[in-house]
Amino acid sequence: MSNRHWRLVSIALVLSDIVLINLGFILAYWVRYELQLLRPVEEAHFVPYTAYLPAAALLTLILLPAYWLEGMYSPVRRTAWFDQVYGIFNGTTSGTVIMIVLNYIYPPLSKSRLIFLYATVLIVILLSISRLVLRAVLGYLRKRGIGVNKVLIVGAGKVGRTVMRNIVARPSLGYQIVGFVDDNPDKGRTDIGRF
Repeated sequence: MSNRHWRLVSIALVLSDIVLINLGFILAYWVRYELQLLRPVEEAHFVPYTAYLPAAALLTLILLPAYWLEGMYSPVRRTAWFDQVYGIFNGTTSGTVIMIVLNYIYPPLSKSRLIFLYATVLIVILLSISRLVLRAVLGYLRKRGIGVNKVLIVGAGKVGRTVMRNIVARPSLGYQIVGFVDDNPDKGRTDIGRF
């Protein structure tokens, strides 16, 4: 995938992260105030969601740079899904800790700190699922030749053949082999398959 295409994917990722972070916060509010898991909410402490809008906006503004620092907006094929989930977890927990500290400094930000625990869990789940869906979509497109990078394999020996087999076996990586080169002319006549 070219840098231009990846920039478009990155912009789409940032926009979807903004939506999913806020959806996670809305769901956290629902779990805290409607379902009342872990601790019931007394009538005197019930707060409408609009009171949490500044906290949700601030959390979004904190999490996006945290995800960028964790490498969440770099090309997908360079990282495994579990590594992305780990980065999402690190970024989300770091952002949540910052929000809790800010909540102690500026108490009007939030009435319930438990909502941040729920938001952390839900945001990690939502963003992890979104990255899995992104991988599936990109893999589907790459198998059909969309967004692939052409590759020239250097070396026709065992290592070169192993690289070739791995690339051919996993078209979802987005690489298309155009040929191979070797400094040994005898290997240049070697049949390495359909290439």
